[in-house]
Amino acid sequence: MLLAMINNGFSILKANPFYREVTTGMIIVLAVALRVGKKKR
Repeated sequence: MLLAMINNGFSILKANPFYREVTTGMIIVLAVALRVGKKKR
């Protein structure tokens, strides 16, 4: 849901698709890192 909202925001702003992909990738990496960090505890 969060990724859909971000993609919609980038579409509305007519931002460069490169930045949309970079932002999406960073969010996915952050989510995985947080999940792995929680599992180690």
